[in-house]
Amino acid sequence: MNPSYARRIQEVYPHLHIQDVEINSMGQNNDVLILNQSLVFRFPKYAASLQAMIRETQLLNGIKTKVTLPIPNPMYVSFDDMQVGKMFMGYPLIEGQPLWTEDLLQHRNSNIEDRVAEQMVDFLVQLHAVEINEWIADDTNVLNVHEEMSDCTLKFKTNCFVTSGLMHKRKSRATSPGF
Repeated sequence: MNPSYARRIQEVYPHLHIQDVEINSMGQNNDVLILNQSLVFRFPKYAASLQAMIRETQLLNGIKTKVTLPIPNPMYVSFDDMQVGKMFMGYPLIEGQPLWTEDLLQHRNSNIEDRVAEQMVDFLVQLHAVEINEWIADDTNVLNVHEEMSDCTLKFKTNCFVTSGLMHKRKSRATSPGF
């Protein structure tokens, strides 16, 4: 973890009073600082992650008014210097605990599991209802999802059914439009 991260934040946001800095080591692609026990700042660890952070920030800003589940709200950004250790995104810490598999498994068949599942379904329904064209229309990296999924389905059919010898048994199912 780069010790100059707090200095970089202070350089870009001189009026932000930093009293406490906690390092969160759980980030896979980002170095993460928690400032004043209330703000999360993420610095990409790799050059390949720089564009991904810009894209993520655009995505979060595009959906923040469309979903009810709390999501990061990037309030502090520094994208002017596209270098590892310089570029960052910061947002208010979201209350709660990470959703680790081990923790969730402890609550199988309980009200907690039902509430988590309900929240996830609500979030995904809201997310899939967002019209992406309105805020990423000029993004040339957006793939035609229908074409991609059709190609994926074809590969799945070919690899799973033909190689396993199940093509004859499953031919009517594999060629149906709902498969």
